[in-house]
Amino acid sequence: MIISNRNKFIWFFPIGHTATTSLFFTLKALYDDEVVRVGEGDSTINQSWHGEDAGPVNAKLIVHKHFSPLMLYRLGYDKHKFISYTKIAVARSPYTWVASMMYKNEGIERFSENTITTYLNSPKWKIDNQRGKLQMIDKLIKFEDLSTEFTRTLHELGVDNMKLLYFKRPGVGGPNVKSLDYMQNYTRCGFDLVNRIFKGDFEYLNYKLV
Repeated sequence: MIISNRNKFIWFFPIGHTATTSLFFTLKALYDDEVVRVGEGDSTINQSWHGEDAGPVNAKLIVHKHFSPLMLYRLGYDKHKFISYTKIAVARSPYTWVASMMYKNEGIERFSENTITTYLNSPKWKIDNQRGKLQMIDKLIKFEDLSTEFTRTLHELGVDNMKLLYFKRPGVGGPNVKSLDYMQNYTRCGFDLVNRIFKGDFEYLNYKLV
């Protein structure tokens, strides 16, 4: 989450695997809120292990980078700012979203009914739908359009000449892990399972079913 009082926006990162690390480090220079400190990991810590933190150490509220709008609202953040500021977030096609988590977290390269079911049922990874975390968002950007919508959105907010910097967080295999065409590595049954489980997200985010 990045809060800019100067430009009156809050950029939320409630959905993982949507370039949140790249967005955080790029937008961090615009963070100027004195009430909230953002830290990676548990909501009570002050410093993240890899620098994904922003705001004063003695801030009144300390939150996780992936706080949703509803979570911040309920925590007691300034209601006038919350309502009046533009609230932004990025969502992603359920197909590549699920595949990205499986590949980067566990190194799984084949997305079948069996591998997806096993991953989603693992107590290690808690997977919620996207729409529940996007309540109260004013501007929703699709991950697939981020390269163009990032610059356009910032321009609308009065920020020009800022390019999205791409950072790759270490995952299974480290930062140099090979890229993978997620859609080409789905089975038909894998597509059907994602269609059923995330039916609401497809409708809410206006993504087409395969």
